[in-house]
Amino acid sequence: MKRMFTSLVAAVAAMTVGAQNAEFFEPYKEVDLRLPSVPLVVNDPYFSIWSPYDRLTDGTTRHWTDAQKAIDGLLRVDGKTYRFMGVEKPYVLKSILPMADEGAWTAKTSRTYPGDGWADPAFDDSSWGTERGAIGSADEYPNVHTNWDVENTDVYARRTVNLTADDIADDLYIVYSHDDVFELYINGTQVISTGETWLQGETLHLTAAHKALLKEGENVIAAHCHNTTGGALIDYGLYRNVKTEGAAIETAEQTSVDVLATNTYYTFKCGPVYLDLVFTAPMLIDDLELLSTPVNYVSYQVRSNDGADHDVQFYLATTPELAVNQNTQATSSTYNVSSEGYKFLKTGTTEQPQLEKAGDLICIDWGFFYMPGINGDVALSTGYTAESNFASTGKLARTLVSAASTSESTMPTLAYVHDFGSVNTASSFTMLAYDEVYDIVYMGQKYKGYWARNGKTIQQAIAEMRDNYTDIMTRCRALDKRIYDDGLAAGNDKYAELLSGSYRHVIAAHKLFEDKDGNLLFFSKENNSNGCVNTVDLTYPSAPLFLLYNPELLKGMMTSIFEYSYTGRWTKPFAAHDLGTYPIANGQVYGGDMPLEESGNMITLAAMICKLENSTAYVDKYWDIIKLWTDYLVENGQDPENQLCTDDFAGHWAHNANLSIKAIMGVAGFSEMARIKGDTETADKYMSKAKDMARIWETMAREGDHYRLAFDRSNTWSQKYNMVWDKLWNIHIFPNKAAEREIQYYLTKQNTYGLPLDSREAYTKSDWILWTASMSPDTETFLKFSDLVYKYVNETKSRVPISDWYWTNSGDMRGFRARSVIGGHWMKVLMDKIGTLQPPVNEWAPAGEKIKTKWADEVTPDNVLPEYPRPLMERSEWMNLNGLWEFGFNSASSASEPEMYDGQILVPFAIESSLSGVMRPMVENNALWYRREFTVPEAWSGKRVIINFGACDYNASVYVNGESVVSHTGGSTSFSADITDFLSESGTNVLTVKVIDNTDENTQPVGKQRKDADGNGSIWYTPVSGIWQTVWLEPVSGEYISDVSTTPDVDNSRFVVNATAEGVDGSNAVVTVRLMDGDNVVATGEGAPGTDIVLDVAAPKLWSPQSPHLYGMELTLTCDGEETDRVDSYAALRKISVAQDKNGVWRMQLNNRDFFQNGVLDQGYWPDGLYTAPTDEALRYDIETAKSLGYNMIRKHMKVEPARWYYHCDRLGMLVWQDMPALGKSYEEWNGGSWYTGTDGRPTTTARLNYTKEWTDIISQHYSNPCIVVWTPFNEAWGQFLTSSVVSTTRGQDATRLIDAASGGNHHEGVGDLLDLHDYNAEPSVYLYDSTRPTVLGEYGGLKYNVEGYRWDPDYTATDYTGTDALTDAYVTLAGRITALAKSDAAKDFSASVYTQITDVETEMNGLMTYDRKLLKVDAEKVKAANDKLASVLGTSTGIEDITSQEGEAVETCRYNAGGQRVSKNSKGLNIVRYSDGTVKKVIVK
Repeated sequence: MKRMFTSLVAAVAAMTVGAQNAEFFEPYKEVDLRLPSVPLVVNDPYFSIWSPYDRLTDGTTRHWTDAQKAIDGLLRVDGKTYRFMGVEKPYVLKSILPMADEGAWTAKTSRTYPGDGWADPAFDDSSWGTERGAIGSADEYPNVHTNWDVENTDVYARRTVNLTADDIADDLYIVYSHDDVFELYINGTQVISTGETWLQGETLHLTAAHKALLKEGENVIAAHCHNTTGGALIDYGLYRNVKTEGAAIETAEQTSVDVLATNTYYTFKCGPVYLDLVFTAPMLIDDLELLSTPVNYVSYQVRSNDGADHDVQFYLATTPELAVNQNTQATSSTYNVSSEGYKFLKTGTTEQPQLEKAGDLICIDWGFFYMPGINGDVALSTGYTAESNFASTGKLARTLVSAASTSESTMPTLAYVHDFGSVNTASSFTMLAYDEVYDIVYMGQKYKGYWARNGKTIQQAIAEMRDNYTDIMTRCRALDKRIYDDGLAAGNDKYAELLSGSYRHVIAAHKLFEDKDGNLLFFSKENNSNGCVNTVDLTYPSAPLFLLYNPELLKGMMTSIFEYSYTGRWTKPFAAHDLGTYPIANGQVYGGDMPLEESGNMITLAAMICKLENSTAYVDKYWDIIKLWTDYLVENGQDPENQLCTDDFAGHWAHNANLSIKAIMGVAGFSEMARIKGDTETADKYMSKAKDMARIWETMAREGDHYRLAFDRSNTWSQKYNMVWDKLWNIHIFPNKAAEREIQYYLTKQNTYGLPLDSREAYTKSDWILWTASMSPDTETFLKFSDLVYKYVNETKSRVPISDWYWTNSGDMRGFRARSVIGGHWMKVLMDKIGTLQPPVNEWAPAGEKIKTKWADEVTPDNVLPEYPRPLMERSEWMNLNGLWEFGFNSASSASEPEMYDGQILVPFAIESSLSGVMRPMVENNALWYRREFTVPEAWSGKRVIINFGACDYNASVYVNGESVVSHTGGSTSFSADITDFLSESGTNVLTVKVIDNTDENTQPVGKQRKDADGNGSIWYTPVSGIWQTVWLEPVSGEYISDVSTTPDVDNSRFVVNATAEGVDGSNAVVTVRLMDGDNVVATGEGAPGTDIVLDVAAPKLWSPQSPHLYGMELTLTCDGEETDRVDSYAALRKISVAQDKNGVWRMQLNNRDFFQNGVLDQGYWPDGLYTAPTDEALRYDIETAKSLGYNMIRKHMKVEPARWYYHCDRLGMLVWQDMPALGKSYEEWNGGSWYTGTDGRPTTTARLNYTKEWTDIISQHYSNPCIVVWTPFNEAWGQFLTSSVVSTTRGQDATRLIDAASGGNHHEGVGDLLDLHDYNAEPSVYLYDSTRPTVLGEYGGLKYNVEGYRWDPDYTATDYTGTDALTDAYVTLAGRITALAKSDAAKDFSASVYTQITDVETEMNGLMTYDRKLLKVDAEKVKAANDKLASVLGTSTGIEDITSQEGEAVETCRYNAGGQRVSKNSKGLNIVRYSDGTVKKVIVK
């Protein structure tokens, strides 16, 4: 059975996985650019393999350091084998006189010229010292055992080696590495002389003449190296070739090579077939998962060129060389079968010195290279037999299970074969991968690459990319097109080709990971310059690419530099230069600070990010640091002292004019950020300073037709590329057309291969040329610069990944290679794509000319209701989606969004409102569509993402990336959905919402909304459609708390908490609740999700309007012992009830005490936001005003508020009676003056179901708010139906609160807990009585004072009162009558009253405030005094009557402690005991 399974795995693995498209083998555009080194397999600074040749068969593939990393490719056609990749190894070397990679060697050495004949065997070197090699700069080169780094010094070395005749007869090589001038002698005769170069691993094949210099016995191999400047090195050895001859293999004819952003395309002629070969690095800049995954595709296609079928096999092979720093390191290679169903080969060093090496020109020697058998077979074989076996048979020999090596000559071969069989045209693909295991050290902690942050294995990554090949390749081609087309639009085909050839180069110079705090970090390696990690002056020039296509990656380079200062690790008043030597990022290692350079870089890039986002959210945390750095620029940047900067290749000069520009732009950038932040005073201050500095600069730097390199150096010039931001930002702070003058001057200074960096030397930097060129007035001028950069790249003899530092006269590299800085090549695209950025312009504005609240001016698109919207279940991580969305309309029956959107709408304001910016009514049977894009924060990766809508009126259908995620009906209730499975892998997601709201009075609860609301004093108002409460995202784990329900139990001094959870099936899930009183834990409990958790409270504190005490609650969910969710909530001990006293009088009670509720009616409308308050301050303003006027209760009339409104009532101590928004159609004739005896209303089934669903959702969603004490399902017979049944449904859902069945009728005898009357007469009365419950006056007053200047409709002027005094007097009189009524025997059960109303609403002008809340229409002190009398009508409301002596058989019915809590037994201290005859006694229990 085991053998059968193994065969099945092999059979499956041999099948081609993933559908291939013929276009995958055709470049989007054929390119003419000959890159000096072609990217093949690249991902990061270590997994980086290139071909530095015109033809793929001109030499072995290499790491960017030039270390050999050979991958070989063969195609066998009808039994004949062709080499399409690599070269047959001319040698396999085994040491005779080893170099330092095999261990330290010793030599006699002299540091001064020792005299003539010093290299001769007979020379007396007894006075020389003995030193261990290699000798050189230990901080720059590996395997250095004696340090040497002094400029203009020498090392003379003599090494001896004993040779036999057989040794001399062997095929011999000298191998050497050096920096700078090097010469080598065999027994006194010079055989090598390099001139001034610095090369590693060079070879000299000894000819017969060379070998004639050798002799049996002792030989002297002597060398001299002179260090001119910078790094130094001398290392050399003698080797024999142990390679054996293999089968005859022809070289394929390469017919084309095209390099685009993510793909390199080759075509070869292999006899009668063509081979198309594509190397794909799927580093999609907007897909961080793919960008970071160290897996590349190799796709291959064969095509007959003679029309006949041919028998074809494809071969790809390498060795452990890909996983070592030195070929002498011991390795282990294995053959494996993955759990994902494919075979693979794995190789790495035996030592695995994980993250132990840091430096520049080194290769990785930890982690493992993988060759999976995707769509083919793999085998591990010894030596170099695999090629010969394939050439002979077309197959691989039987694989070894494992193999070890200790040198290049003993390395095994890892080989892959795909047998096409007899085909005319066919294609397939495989993959190559490298798992570093741990990729980087950051502040003392090891981190995996971003792709593996959540535990993904390399085997899983390979399987995912195997299964998604077609999609990923399609997306890669799309990015190729985008990069090329953007370059073409900004320049020409040469510029497009240059960008295409630069893309992988830039990305692969970085490592992406996520730190322990969830920060996305994207660290560059300063390749071939010093190996520093995350150098700021690499980040700065590379920025244009990332600003264009994914600023989050730019933030990933900047955040750690900000954090370095923010955490106090870096304490200087300017930005750091770097964070260490790659891959160890524990802090700056660079010897010299670059204060103006790096501070200016950081601030300028931060400003650019803020301008792109029109928000300072990214920098707010670091604002004080940025200001500190800016102040440093102000103080030191006008005329820089002798500071280091990035242009100091020819030495750093004081008074550097371009460095001064950097400082000035940094100051301007800080001003731009302050303006976006809304701090106009700071913005004006620093912009004024920047302009002053720029004016002074122009005077100091000016020298006729150009500007100097340094202020004090005449007849000098330099590229002023830092001035590009002045144009890009369109602030023009540099006067007198400084940029234009410089561009014209530069055109006169260009050489064959471009514009020199400055007047000191002929070398330049390609990134800065293209920044400078982007300051050109037009594309034609830009191309005069960019075309020469193209010419350099196309013609340079320096065959390395593009060197950004090169000689403009010869085209040779001066230094550097494979550096990320060429991301600066995209500056012209950035300039064109973004345009000249104006200062942020807010195109949104409130619509219409209606009155507005005082808070309307505070509303901005980037700061709309920023508070967390659900206080009863609050999470720390969330994303607010409020702001500008697109909106449009189409037919309600349309299943697709509008072809074109109408404009922008400010969410969450209803479309009919002024603050939406639209103020347009809905058209019946139309759909309103919303659209916006969002990107899920990288910190949320691996979590589920929930979208939440506070409310959307009325039918809402939500789509993410075109897929339906949730539908909801009901305009007053919240809803949520898990959208994780619908999110895009590319990062950018499209959210659309379709809303249908006909304000249909026949089918939906509409409250006071009416389509035909026409003012003139009407009680019906403007409709509200669409999103009107906050929309937000929040991340959760797979198991999370979905709801929290809290029931207070005053009588037993406890809470009962029930928390439900999602995703917990099958796990041992536990909810733990901690009850907090301030910082003190007063109770804890735990239980399974969905079960009651009891929290007993000792020394409880009750909630009331006088003392609204809230307990904090922390809830955690653990599954199988691991915490998966945590939410914060709160609760209050509050009891609402009705009771009879000994005289049979019914009272409403709060916490078992009689309590008169003096309320005000509040409809929650706003002139500018309609249903939505402009700000959170506005939302609580009406509550605070009502409280200040002496009210202890609000009747929330015909509207349900956002959750934060109830939170404010909870916090401030305001009782709430909550109405259900009524159905628009009446089903019963209103009879509020007597008992209703008619037939129950019978709405349509649709209306009844809509009403019931929304009402029960309202109760459920606000169940835990202690402020709510009364539920009111109906008002004045509006939409009233089946009253007894609705009350029963309400009671079944919440038995802890009172139910006011129908405020103002229709009244059903014995139904509900309150008899609620409405009386707007001047002398209200209690005109109906029920012996089973208290009576309340649910509406009275309505005193109308229509104030000129504060009218919704200026033409509606009707009023009953004409001034504050008159209205106040009328109110005080009316309140007095209510007080008297409450005390009268005629209204003995009278327990509450509600005045109409707190504010005017549209043309209903009976508010105590005007509709815009700008005017309180009454005398506050007098109104409060009247209200205080009314609220205290029941005395101190102790709930205790006078004690009189009672006799007879009365028995105790209940007992309370002094705090009013019901107790079941004697409680120490004062006890209050009620007896069956209605009497109450106070009892002291000792």
